[in-house]
Amino acid sequence: MSFVIILAMILALVAWRQIFHGTVGPKILAEATYSTGSIEYGGTCELVITIRNPTMLPAPLVACEFQLPLGLSVRPPTGDDDGPLDEEERRVSVAVALKARESASIRYVLYGIKRGRQRIGEFGLALSDGFTPRHQLRDVNIAQSVIVHPRKEKDTLELVPVNQIGSMPSLRKLFPTSLDWVDMRPYRVGDSVRDISWTTSARHGELIVLERATTVAQHVIVVVSLQVADEFWLGDSALAEKVIASSYSLITDLLHQGAMFTLYTNAAVRQQSRSANRHALMMSEGPWSARLEFNLGHVLGALPIYSHVSLAAVLAEVGANALEPSRILVITGYESAATERAIARLTRAGHRVETVRIRQVAKEEGKPKTSPRKELRERRAVSR
Repeated sequence: MSFVIILAMILALVAWRQIFHGTVGPKILAEATYSTGSIEYGGTCELVITIRNPTMLPAPLVACEFQLPLGLSVRPPTGDDDGPLDEEERRVSVAVALKARESASIRYVLYGIKRGRQRIGEFGLALSDGFTPRHQLRDVNIAQSVIVHPRKEKDTLELVPVNQIGSMPSLRKLFPTSLDWVDMRPYRVGDSVRDISWTTSARHGELIVLERATTVAQHVIVVVSLQVADEFWLGDSALAEKVIASSYSLITDLLHQGAMFTLYTNAAVRQQSRSANRHALMMSEGPWSARLEFNLGHVLGALPIYSHVSLAAVLAEVGANALEPSRILVITGYESAATERAIARLTRAGHRVETVRIRQVAKEEGKPKTSPRKELRERRAVSR
């Protein structure tokens, strides 16, 4: 009697195994989505993994495992020296048991710790019938990605004095007349030097600004270059990240001063490839706003670390599309002879060009660090 029971159990187990791997396993659905497509540095987004069992039979064990991209982490950034997590810390795994026609959602809160487009790509799905160690393996593709904005450089404002950033006087009327002034008030940080009444300031002993009925918005053409050598297709990831982070800080500071900008770069091309402004990625249409700053971070966060044309070519495009003398701010980590000639041509055309040279922090030179025990052995050998 016991033999019959054991035989029946074996036959039932074999039948269940065949049914599960032939019917239940292939129909298990899994997908992963981000709650948003763009986050600030240190910001959060949710990764939602949804597993569904549309069959009338249970799924005793469904396990998924994947690795987080280098720019996302399950813990927030804590300082300037945050580095990417190792493979063990980046590996995420979860296991669930599903009843018939049941679904489960697992949510992970992820932090942006490195600029760039972050994409998981795919994750592995392991299915088990619950009785045998055999697993049915599948790979699920994740098409969605999230863009992490660059981190603002704290020392960027020391590179270019703030009072040098403004619009270039041109043939049009930029200076108000006495009829445009409606009031006087003390000077505030960010006010244009052109609006200071020096005679009134001398009488009051402090800076007095003539307030206008309508203000003239400043416009700056910002050129961000990721070229690091004469061969523009070469790249330096550390220097490129520093250039992008510094550009984010400088442009944000321009917005807070009330200026508008047009962003050019040699690292990307607009979708309208036939347009004259192929490398003009963004143009601000008003003063600073949280949304505008967020969009700027999104555009800079999506940039690659390689340039596909030279900086000189982008400057030539800027000169061809600037209809009047303008203020041009070039942010780059490398200057070549061709770049200097392009800047000279822009200067002769009446433009005011300022160059911000971003330098990569040199690493400490010397012997590599050794362990204290090895250092002690070396000292004893020298003393002998």
